[in-house]
Amino acid sequence: MRQILAFLVAISILSAPSYAKNNVVSFEPTTRWTLDYAEDSCSLARTFSAGNEELILQIAQYQPGENYEVTVLGTSSIRGAPGKLRLGDSMEFELYGERGIKTETKRGFIATFDLRSDDEFEIEDRQARPIWQTEKKAVQVQDADFVELDMSGTRDIRIETGQISAPVVALSDCVDELVTHWGIDVVAHKSLSRRVVARDYKRMATNIQRDFPKSAMLNGRGGWIAVRIDVDEQGNGVGCHVQNDLNAEPFVTAMCENMTGERLYEPALDKDGNPIASYFATTVSYRTS
Repeated sequence: MRQILAFLVAISILSAPSYAKNNVVSFEPTTRWTLDYAEDSCSLARTFSAGNEELILQIAQYQPGENYEVTVLGTSSIRGAPGKLRLGDSMEFELYGERGIKTETKRGFIATFDLRSDDEFEIEDRQARPIWQTEKKAVQVQDADFVELDMSGTRDIRIETGQISAPVVALSDCVDELVTHWGIDVVAHKSLSRRVVARDYKRMATNIQRDFPKSAMLNGRGGWIAVRIDVDEQGNGVGCHVQNDLNAEPFVTAMCENMTGERLYEPALDKDGNPIASYFATTVSYRTS
């Protein structure tokens, strides 16, 4: 069983000096990065402040690759969700699946982004691209020393993370360890010629939304669920694993029923083009409006 623990990333990360920009609030770090080895996910978190305002940035991954989930919670600066996220001066990413969240003292959003732009691939080919390994991701972010959120009409938010390559490597190493517990050929997965692909992703998504639990709908309750499906060599969905717990409970049964079964997927292919047991991972968003 994977041990659940949290520890401080053993690196020293200095903040880059902030620059003046209209309508931007800059947050400086008040803690070190904390890396959480959870049962079925990995996440980095750090607290920042700007005057009396506090902000928490969390970056999570549920599988190897270049897809990241970002959560930002603040005491007063967060109004809605941003349309774009910038890493340093040279990289800008579209956010998708944005969803507002709140606690008793903070509000914010959760969203996902790909470290590699879809300009390089057809969007429909998202699951059929080579997996970026740790070294490639480290090179991609080596010059990034802040995160900036385009808040669409309100104050933009600049988070002075300092050099982000070391945290990204630590997160990637955590995820690489995570997959050793999934019963797959880890070595073969580093050189797949194709990841698992849903045969009819749009139909699957339609069926999942069709089976929106009535109790959740009546209560206006939504969900943001990271899910992993075990897929065998024939493309059958043979196992369903919820990788987070953000309001997942009412939705799990119907979601898993729609995502498991015979020949729902094109199986993963190893470097020689042979089908191998693998997984299909995605995020399911249930919304009431």
